[in-house]
Amino acid sequence: MFRSYCFTTIILAVAASWSQALCAEGVQTPSPPPTEQVVTEPDKSQNEASPFPVIIVESGEQADASKGKEVETREHDARELDAQIRAANAAEKQIFPAWIGVLVGAIGTVLLVWTLFETRKAAKAAWDAADSARNALHSDRAWITPNEVWADFVDDDGNEKIQCGIRWENTGRSPALRVKFGSHISFVGPNAKANVVKIVMPSDAPYFVLGANKNALGAIYTCGKNVTPEMIAHQTVVHLCGRAEYVDIYQAEKVRVSEVFYRVFVHKSKEGRAVVQAQPIGPQNFAE
Repeated sequence: MFRSYCFTTIILAVAASWSQALCAEGVQTPSPPPTEQVVTEPDKSQNEASPFPVIIVESGEQADASKGKEVETREHDARELDAQIRAANAAEKQIFPAWIGVLVGAIGTVLLVWTLFETRKAAKAAWDAADSARNALHSDRAWITPNEVWADFVDDDGNEKIQCGIRWENTGRSPALRVKFGSHISFVGPNAKANVVKIVMPSDAPYFVLGANKNALGAIYTCGKNVTPEMIAHQTVVHLCGRAEYVDIYQAEKVRVSEVFYRVFVHKSKEGRAVVQAQPIGPQNFAE
């Protein structure tokens, strides 16, 4: 058995060696011959029109289906036409309400413009009325202003003296309440410290009332006999200032003040009367 196994192995080895030798010598197996490609031309007889008409005959089911589609198409077209007709009728019916809306809008615009015009007119009338009331208030309320600087000669035991003061006037149309006059006199000259006597007037009383278009003197000053000749000769200059405080019936809580300041010159006329020349000094403050 061992011998037969060895014999078989030798035969296989010889067969393998012979196969490798054939490959080394370049022996190739023959390839099959190439196949020829045959191009078939299209049949022109299929594209040529047939000399006989082609009649397609539908079956009963196909005829019923076609008829059903035609019916559905006609119904669909009829529904669309009906919808378009209804839309056109609705649009035609809306023409009149649309014109009514335009007319109402135009009327509303005209009324708005008229309202604005009347409002402006009313506002102007109210403004004019306020101006009239303001002017009436200014003209009706009390207005105290200086009327004149008053002076006169008096005989004091054979001595000629000068008395002077400020006369105030209420030029308004209503009385002035709680009137209080104040004044001060000073001299510039050789007798700057002249003897002066202040005479208390009824207007110095508390809660004095000055009626409309009425006037009253404030305090009166009597100058000493030593300064009177100098005043007449203009050697001594008199400075006189005055102040008036009051309230009016329209604004009782507001105190109004008028202030004046004068340089006073006194002359003696041929008849022996005093002629006064008063020059305002600086700005005069009158109550608003």
